[in-house]
Amino acid sequence: MDLFQILDVEWGYEEHNGPDTWEEKCKEGKNQSPINIQTKSLKINCLDKLELVNYNNSGIVEVNNNGHGVIVKGFEHWDPKKRPYITRGGLKGKYVLLQYHFHWAVDHLEGSEHCIDEKYYPVELHLVHVKEGYTLAEDLEKPDGIAVVGFFMKIGKIGRKMENMEESMKVVAKHDTSTTISNFTIGALPKTLDNFYRYQGSLTTPSCSESVTWTINANPLTIDREQLQLLRSVYGKDDEAPLKINKRPIQPINDREIQLRSSILCKKIKNCGDINEKKSKK
Repeated sequence: MDLFQILDVEWGYEEHNGPDTWEEKCKEGKNQSPINIQTKSLKINCLDKLELVNYNNSGIVEVNNNGHGVIVKGFEHWDPKKRPYITRGGLKGKYVLLQYHFHWAVDHLEGSEHCIDEKYYPVELHLVHVKEGYTLAEDLEKPDGIAVVGFFMKIGKIGRKMENMEESMKVVAKHDTSTTISNFTIGALPKTLDNFYRYQGSLTTPSCSESVTWTINANPLTIDREQLQLLRSVYGKDDEAPLKINKRPIQPINDREIQLRSSILCKKIKNCGDINEKKSKK
């Protein structure tokens, strides 16, 4: 099951098939992604922490170059008891991991899809989850069908470990190539997210279905330059040169509410509430 293979339409990131040419919901939707997260307009929402469960488990995955980037998939074939999923954090129910992928550009200053006050990061990682119990059609149609967790990635000396994926990235550099990794583990991700942005949006690729609950972690992960270069060595469908960019431009927020879950602010709010409650009892 792959959200990127359900449409028999030609799309990409070049001038002839890029975001300006995408039709239907991509063009007409009012709750599209990605967005510029404006910190001055955020609403504080003291949700539960988002829990990432089973992310240290291992299993067989397929790494695939679909011409739009590299996707790691196959988690639906794992033992259900071992399959990674997310829960709490304001979500109703359990969302199981379907696949994950990266967005990047040749310029360090514009690789991520989302941005914070117009600031971009070199890379953005998307963990795509679907609601347990829904069919794929329901995932794409219902407003709570999909939950994506996004991580900004900055360049640093200690990169996020891609586990045994680094050699596989070289194998799938060309379009329409894939390889299988046995005993695969995603790597070092936090078990809970304490600080994140939350809003209702869409897939950032066709069909641009507006069925996505977005969670953008406020604390970026780190990727080293060698790992970043592996991403930038991935070819698109034309196989003439590596992808220069695989991100959709910023979309209008319109009247949507963008929320912030901040552990520090929520602790202060709770403390103030406790103080006021004690005063009212006197």
